[in-house]
Amino acid sequence: MAYSPPVIFAFGQDHDATHQYPLTPEQRESTRQTFIDSVDQDAICALASRHNDMKPCRILDSASGSFNVCFFVQFLDDHTRWVVRVPVEPVIYDVWAKLQSEVATMANSNGMSRYIQNKTKIPLPRIHAYGRGESLIRDSPTTQAYLILDFVDGRSIDLQALSEDTPQRRKHFFSQFIEIMAQLRQLEFNATGSLMPDHGGRPEPVVGGALSIPINELQIDLGRTGKASSPAFTSATSFALQQHHLMSEIYRLPTSELSEETAQLQVFALHYLRKRIPELIASEWDSGPFILTHSDLRSSNIIVDHDLNIQCIIDWEWAYTVPRQFFIPPSWITGQGLDYLTQKQCYETFLEFREVLREKASSSDLYRQLADDWDSDLPKTLILPLAHILLHPSDLIHVYYRSMFPQLFHEPRAEVVARFFHDTGKNKTLVAEVQQRMADSERYTQYLKDNGLFVPDEETRKAREWLKKAQELNDKLGLGIM
Repeated sequence: MAYSPPVIFAFGQDHDATHQYPLTPEQRESTRQTFIDSVDQDAICALASRHNDMKPCRILDSASGSFNVCFFVQFLDDHTRWVVRVPVEPVIYDVWAKLQSEVATMANSNGMSRYIQNKTKIPLPRIHAYGRGESLIRDSPTTQAYLILDFVDGRSIDLQALSEDTPQRRKHFFSQFIEIMAQLRQLEFNATGSLMPDHGGRPEPVVGGALSIPINELQIDLGRTGKASSPAFTSATSFALQQHHLMSEIYRLPTSELSEETAQLQVFALHYLRKRIPELIASEWDSGPFILTHSDLRSSNIIVDHDLNIQCIIDWEWAYTVPRQFFIPPSWITGQGLDYLTQKQCYETFLEFREVLREKASSSDLYRQLADDWDSDLPKTLILPLAHILLHPSDLIHVYYRSMFPQLFHEPRAEVVARFFHDTGKNKTLVAEVQQRMADSERYTQYLKDNGLFVPDEETRKAREWLKKAQELNDKLGLGIM
């Protein structure tokens, strides 16, 4: 089947008008898979050959992630392996901006001398070529962008296996990971945003508007055209407020079968987060520095060998600079956004991680700065869950009501939220917002059913199950915090 761009529906703001809606997850996955299936593998091989002195090659394998499909190419004469990566257009709002940012982050404007490697010792795959305007889809007049990199031997780090490994091997891995994070911590900038090529011709990249996964998802859902980035900010508070605005827009998108309880929890959390942002951003750090962060340091993006030596950090496409307060360890270390059991395991992991960091900081200034930022009290602070929520909006309910609410309120969640929305005089606007979201959800659910698109909302179901289990656990432990 030939690929053709999907019809993307935009959710209108006029609630009396006929509504159009974003693609459902099932529709989006279908268009994504159709694009991947339509890639011409002969064209991929020809592209790789053109960038390697016309040496013949063959495709050994392929794999796809959330935003790219990768083809693993081997050249026949010397068995050299490359990766040809093609962005999956239906799920990316601005393909060329994303690709340019990734290259600018990894390399300078000529694409060969690596920016990060010039500043650090972080292991990255070498970029051989990148561009756009290639015809890589069968039976289609469209052209595509691409990125060609070295193939790196190894495997993604297995976090479950790591937790069951020996303390010595974990310490060895943590030591290397801390070195990577400490070197990133040194890359300070004067504003938030994504690195982009300097169109003035200078080799160093410049800070442009921030490109991120949440921004990309919102723009795709709204079906907008044009540029998709958040403005650059020189204030941590301004950045945080912009992230909150972005999150609020995401939660205004209609979801199917939204319960009144969930709508109230969302609106309540958004309201109190907005109030807390100015006081949680330390004034002495409001004007920077701003640190380059990978933003997607999942285990799949950390490549190791059998001895847990880190071979490579991959997928820098959504890297951008964030306020110092928001440069935090990944969730598999902090436990933010994970379930209760995993969070407890992660707390123990953090203590072990922190001990390795403390030892390294005792002998080197490189690590001392990071150790000061990530002290032993970090998991108990409000800035950690705030940063996680603003960078990962989908975790709002889980993280706010588990990590922030108990520190801000001393009564059960159900009582506090019910009393808040019962006060229709003081909170009239927010009560109306809940009702509007309920009406949007009802209309959207009916639209899905009328068009044979209705599938029970998995995220809503998971949220309800999590809230139920959290309440049962708190009742059992007599915590009274939910």
